[in-house]
Amino acid sequence: MSGQEQTAATLVLLEGQSDVAAVTAVLGDSLAGAGHASYGLVDMGGVTNVGAHLRRAAELRPAPRVIGLCDAGEAGVVVRALQQLGRDVEEPADLAAEHFF
Repeated sequence: MSGQEQTAATLVLLEGQSDVAAVTAVLGDSLAGAGHASYGLVDMGGVTNVGAHLRRAAELRPAPRVIGLCDAGEAGVVVRALQQLGRDVEEPADLAAEHFF
């Protein structure tokens, strides 16, 4: 994780570069600038890396709030990663309670 993510109050986990670009475009340059302390957009390099990013975020102090976006077809990968961390998630419909959409 970059320094930006390490200091962000909220991490937004995104599948890849195109997702980061899309969210940045929606937010606009004034909100998506580098070093913005309230959130960090994280390119996970693919949804299969979600577990590693969740574990790293849990080790940060102060611990950031973590939210994420994933393709509907990849929701099962996120469910399994959250289950491995002990979260009470059984199916993709449970992801919203864990702030994944």
